Amino acid sequence: MNNSQKKIQALKQAASDKRYNTVIRVETALRIMREKNLPINFESVAKLAGVSKPWLYRQENLFHEICSARGKEGKIKRVVELKSVLETKEKEIKTLKEKNVKLKQKVQHLRKQIECVYGELYKLKNS
Repeated sequence: MNNSQKKIQALKQAASDKRYNTVIRVETALRIMREKNLPINFESVAKLAGVSKPWLYRQENLFHEICSARGKEGKIKRVVELKSVLETKEKEIKTLKEKNVKLKQKVQHLRKQIECVYGELYKLKNS
């Protein structure tokens, strides 16, 4: 093997190592994003991993992984949003029921007061 072939081989090895390390960075970024429930899309993955979006689109396995994660994240996000909306509505219903009970008690108390006032008025008229 002559000197130029050794250089070419070294360049090929360096390019292969660089690609491998970049793929590892992207996979690590995806794992972190899943753990922290961050939105997964090509732009956010590219920024976190320090790669370009076109490079991500060219890597077929990463492209499919990001697309599938993006689809799952949308469904998960909607389910989480629905759960939070339901919890909020349940709290609101509970608060309104408590308020309703208090208002009913107040109405009952006021009716008793009106009864007493009518009774006193009747006594005053008849005396």
